[in-house]
Amino acid sequence: MVLHNDTDPVELAIESWIMYSVGMALIVLRMGAQIKRHGLKGLKPDDYVMCLTACLYTGLVVTLIGSVSGVGGNGFTADVVATWTDAEKKEHIKNAILVQVAEQFMLSTVYSVKVCMLLIYSRLTMGLKERFAVKLLAGYVALGFIGTEIAMFALCRPYNQYWAVPPNDIDQCAFYRKYSLPQAVFNISSDALMLAVPLPLLIRSRLPIKQKIAMVFIFSMGLFVITAGIMSKSFALLPQNLDNIVYAFWYLREASVAVYVANMPLLWPMIRATIKFITREKDTIVSKGTGNNTAYELKSRKMQSKRLPDEETGTWDENSSQEMIVDRAVIFKDQTFEVQVTENKNFTKSRVYDESYHGENVYKVGVDSKS
Repeated sequence: MVLHNDTDPVELAIESWIMYSVGMALIVLRMGAQIKRHGLKGLKPDDYVMCLTACLYTGLVVTLIGSVSGVGGNGFTADVVATWTDAEKKEHIKNAILVQVAEQFMLSTVYSVKVCMLLIYSRLTMGLKERFAVKLLAGYVALGFIGTEIAMFALCRPYNQYWAVPPNDIDQCAFYRKYSLPQAVFNISSDALMLAVPLPLLIRSRLPIKQKIAMVFIFSMGLFVITAGIMSKSFALLPQNLDNIVYAFWYLREASVAVYVANMPLLWPMIRATIKFITREKDTIVSKGTGNNTAYELKSRKMQSKRLPDEETGTWDENSSQEMIVDRAVIFKDQTFEVQVTENKNFTKSRVYDESYHGENVYKVGVDSKS
């Protein structure tokens, strides 16, 4: 017996609303946690981007369901169109418009998630050599979005041929085959590059092993996003798949899991509190320096350093004193993992310590790196 049919619009609607509910629940929990932690005035740029993503994600789900629930789009020859009534033509035009709008919502959703993650990466790598790679990646993501939109507008001309019945170029204006290749190249390659930023930092960090595995698992969900992107475009490029809606299922899965990945790291305090075995007492690492090194006390709140990065400008401020809990070089502020780098003439070194903050354990996570 077939348990799931990827060509049934009803199945798509059911799966869409289930995955959408999970995604929106994660967004609401993330925003609630951020507001509780920082207040409304303390929300970060990525929080506002995620609010935009929620709107785009909603539009994607609604238009994706609508585009596959009617009589079909405009992928028909003139001979077939000649047999339709005016009412049937209007229905096909309506569906073709929904397909185009859904494509734009899909593109905007996945790229807004990329922007959200890049903003988190920028804080994570403040003061580290990997920050330059994040800037390059941001440039590539911007190039990918612009390039994909150019492909969309340039490959089917005039633009209203996307809902013309019949179109002058069925391959592109009805089935998006020419557009699918540049869209897949930019989207999949940028997703792969985005995985290359956090995983090496997490692997090199001095986290307890169970926390390291949990965080690596969360970020590795990006592998499924890449797989979904490949699957959706394979159905757009292979001729035998042009007349089914399987691509829509993979669009939904790609966008939904991307939203999950972008929100779950910010919910790490809640996850850690729920899954107690991840942070048992015996797994806590406390490091204290001796001699000429700085002493890291369990509840210390201040650190002296000759050179610490200025939060706003990213430059180094001489002879400054900064709080240990800072909003730069941070994965997630105050309650989760933070990268704190101290520096002397020969090397940079960071330590892992445990601190009680508002009743919760806070693990500061450092990454060793040569100057």
